[in-house]
Amino acid sequence: MANYSYSPNVTRGALPPRKALYLDYSYDRSLPGIDIRLDNWAIERVTSTPRARSRLHHNNFLVGLVHLEHLDDEQIEDIEGFFREEDSTAWIALTCQEDLKNPVFRRLIYQYFYDYFTLPLENNLDYLKATLGHAYGKCMLKDSPPPPDERQPDDDIEIVGTSPSMLKVFEQIRHIAGVDAPVLLHGESGSGKELVASAIHQRSHRSSGPFQVMNCAALPESLIDSELFGTQEPAPENASSRTGRLESAAGGTLFIKEITRLPIQAQQKLLHAMEQNSYQREGSGISRQLNVRILAGTAEDATQAVSEGRLINELYQRLSILSIALPSLSEREQDIELLARYFFNRFKEEYDTPATGFSADTVDAMLKHRWSGNVRELINKIRRALVMSQTELIQPQDMALSPSDIEMEVVSLDEARNQAEVMAVKCSLQHTHHNISKAASLLGVSRVTLYRLMDKYAIR
Repeated sequence: MANYSYSPNVTRGALPPRKALYLDYSYDRSLPGIDIRLDNWAIERVTSTPRARSRLHHNNFLVGLVHLEHLDDEQIEDIEGFFREEDSTAWIALTCQEDLKNPVFRRLIYQYFYDYFTLPLENNLDYLKATLGHAYGKCMLKDSPPPPDERQPDDDIEIVGTSPSMLKVFEQIRHIAGVDAPVLLHGESGSGKELVASAIHQRSHRSSGPFQVMNCAALPESLIDSELFGTQEPAPENASSRTGRLESAAGGTLFIKEITRLPIQAQQKLLHAMEQNSYQREGSGISRQLNVRILAGTAEDATQAVSEGRLINELYQRLSILSIALPSLSEREQDIELLARYFFNRFKEEYDTPATGFSADTVDAMLKHRWSGNVRELINKIRRALVMSQTELIQPQDMALSPSDIEMEVVSLDEARNQAEVMAVKCSLQHTHHNISKAASLLGVSRVTLYRLMDKYAIR
């Protein structure tokens, strides 16, 4: 076995190395050992879960590494029990590609690990060090909630999936993140392009800089140029300016959504900026350095947009130096239930719901549904179900799915009206934190009427 001792060379006045616990779970099964040495990290190795548990109880390890290979069912049960207890540490798995073919093992990785790396590690040590650093920094902040009103409710939704197509995407993110080059993300609307762009940014050397999103489809064409490049008014006696996204995202990453909707003139200016590494504000002759990584996304066929003259070929070639194709939800069927349970757990605390999970009919209906809106549609249906459900198990109708998902359930007008009233009352109460006066005002009814509706549908 390799020598795992680690003695960091710390000079006077330098910061002490950060600590990581290394659980070499392969040790007892005589698998080849892994000698892990990372600059500025003190790595302590243990070879069993009892020893790891003891070290965690006596030391504050924010992050940890685990060597997992060729586990049988009993070993998976043991390691799963360990991670259920030790969930305050961010764990990174080191495993082999063959093990990732096992759906039980993939579920283990998804549920309990911050990230994973496939062996051998020789070409991934820099990525491993960066990932450890990100995990360490995130754990340092976990007890410091962000200031109010600085996040949207869904900002911390993560990319979830264990299907082969998503594992390929995760692998591409790891390799692409460290290269400071443009990336083109293409996939159907709602497939998660913005989440992938954010993940690339978080893993890059620009992660300490801003991450900004500009949606070309949501901006009037007349404003896109100033939104992207900024403006500079020429009148000296009343000089004013507007900072563009290229400037406000300096040092970080700018994700341009629906790049094919960017006007041709703005495309030409963006291409010139990327080629010359500089740009000018609208109305200004002063050149500014371009210090931002450009990521672009599109829900349509970019090559078709080029052939139709809606996307400049040179810009397309520049943006697609690196590219990631995101699969639709229908192409990753085995992730649907996993995603549904993730979003259920993610959102259930926001709603006063008796639901604890999904019925078998609901899972079957989700698997048969076409999901034309992809993950975004699934999120919306989960939110709807949390409002509509009145039982412990969410039913297909709560998600507006039929049990077979072949034909929509036909209900009477009275039943449809009742369902709409239930959803409206629950939404208003949730939005106002059960302030009856405010909820009644939102609904446009009296307090007496609201109380009557709450009694009618047993809403508490």
